[in-house]
Formats: sequence, C-alpha cells, structure tokens
Amino acid sequence: MKKTFVLAVALASLALGSCVNDRKEKTGQEADTSVAPKTEAAAVAAGHVSDIDEKAILESGFKSEKGLPLVVDFSAVWCGPCQQFKPIFHKAAADFAGRIDFLAIDVDSFPSLAEKYGVSAIPTVVYFDAAGKETNRTTGFVGADDFNAALNALLGK
Repeated sequence: MKKTFVLAVALASLALGSCVNDRKEKTGQEADTSVAPKTEAAAVAAGHVSDIDEKAILESGFKSEKGLPLVVDFSAVWCGPCQQFKPIFHKAAADFAGRIDFLAIDVDSFPSLAEKYGVSAIPTVVYFDAAGKETNRTTGFVGADDFNAALNALLGK
C-alpha cells in the first residue's frame, strides 16, 4: 500500500512539474535542518538580496527592503523542475530589476520558511506586493511567458 502511495505521489509530481517538498520521502534521508550559513547556496538571490534573515522573516514576513514587490521562489537543488525554472527566474530578475525584487529560498536550508508559507511542493513561487501581502502563488514549473505575465500582473500591467 505504501509503495502505491509513493508511486502515486511521484507520478503526480511529474505530471504537475513539481517535486514533493519532503526530502525523506524523495531520498530516504532526513533533510539537514541545522542552521545554515547565509550564503548564496543557502539563499540564492537573483535581485539585490544576497542573504536572508530567517528569524526576521518568520516574525514579520517577506517584504522588500526597497519597498518593491517581491517574488520568492521556494526550490531545492535536487528538484528537476526547480532547476529548469532557475534560468527563467534569473532572467526575469534581470529584466525586472529596479521594479521587483527576487529571492530564491532553498527549502532544505530553510524548512521553517517553507512550512510557514505552506509550501508542500516545489517549485512554488509566491508573489508579494510592496506592502508584503501575498497576491499570487504558483506551484510547479512555470514557463517564461506565464511567469512574465504574472510579474506584469504584480506590477498592475
């Protein structure tokens, strides 16, 4: 029965273009939940944000330091769809620089952030307005055209 469930979850993840956010289920290993150093590997930023303050985000939420809308990509290095989305995310960060801030969060390095924001499959992209209010969310691989449309919607275009 358990094998059937795991197979069903894996097939659903493939169909949706996302990975289940449960490292133990995917690899048989527990995720490393130790305090990770604030490095580019732990919190890869496509925009101006180069590291994060996990405690501050847990207490007060995501908000751009520059008063811009913020787009957060929850992903992991072992997730195929996440790696496919990464170049799209980085290109958009360059294209929308100065208008939207971008931040990528590795769910294995920051599991408490993924839990707080209800991330159960990756990639999950969460869109926040300039006030820090969540306005949209996508789960699974998103192509460049759809991602850019979501970014333009975030800007009110």
